[in-house]
Amino acid sequence: MKSLISFFFIIFLTVSCRKDEIVFIPDQTYTINSDELLSKLIETPDTYQILLKNSRNIFITPGNIIIDIPEQSLVDESGNIVSGDIKLQFKEFTNKKSNLLFTPSTIFENKILDCSKIFFIKFSQNGKELHPVKPIDIYLPSQDFKANYQAYSAIRSDNILVWKKMSSSSENVRNEAWNLSYEDAQWNVNGFKISISGTSNWFCVASQSDQFNKEINVCLNTSLPFSKNNSLVYMVCNTSTSGIKLVSEGNFSSFCIQNISLNQKLDAKIIIISHLGNEDYYFGMTNAVSDSNVNVMIKPERKNIKDIKEVLNTL
Repeated sequence: MKSLISFFFIIFLTVSCRKDEIVFIPDQTYTINSDELLSKLIETPDTYQILLKNSRNIFITPGNIIIDIPEQSLVDESGNIVSGDIKLQFKEFTNKKSNLLFTPSTIFENKILDCSKIFFIKFSQNGKELHPVKPIDIYLPSQDFKANYQAYSAIRSDNILVWKKMSSSSENVRNEAWNLSYEDAQWNVNGFKISISGTSNWFCVASQSDQFNKEINVCLNTSLPFSKNNSLVYMVCNTSTSGIKLVSEGNFSSFCIQNISLNQKLDAKIIIISHLGNEDYYFGMTNAVSDSNVNVMIKPERKNIKDIKEVLNTL
């Protein structure tokens, strides 16, 4: 009799549970790998193998960006000049707004940078990073002729990349015609020339307004199971080439950027991408148009990588 009662009790539980919504409890120890996730969704730096000679080296990317490397300009961590086979990682990110999700937040002194060009560059040999001890010239083709652009490099501070004006950029960066010659080859480039050195890997040519009349906070709130452990949140401006990562401090499900200085109404999209492990991806996006503090709520919906990528390509 007890066995029969137990049987019917199990049947009752099974039927009852089927009527209820399945509650998913995520792995609380899971932490999102932002670089790995973004590499599935947007363009990331390309890798090239270069034979570095002991003389001047010219490298041209598929996007016709010219990298002019002087002789004996790259050193290893011990300060030794290197040559031979090296690896170059490079990418210019402004061809798609979705690519701004991979770059450092385009903010300088709480003001939004409008980037004409933003690029990543890294040299390495045998897995060890190399650094330039002589300026390496980067020629960036551009049809942008605004007069108030300056050059910035991103420096790591408290584990965050922060934009700083380059010391050589006391004057505005101008779009000019550049003529290069090397051995029997010649190139004519219309665009920006940026000279890089030191340990930074990120550089940009950007402008800022001179007039700012308000400060606002922008926040996105979500609910469990979504949190800072498994979600990335961004703001991508509609009226400029600007992308900003919203961060969570304390409250696991609230992501903010605070005290942004504006000279006009904010017009942007706020995006959340979540990965709960395996193939469980979630996505949400909303418009934010406001001249005061922004506080929005998004509950991401489950999507596959292909669908998320297609939405991001519309930014």
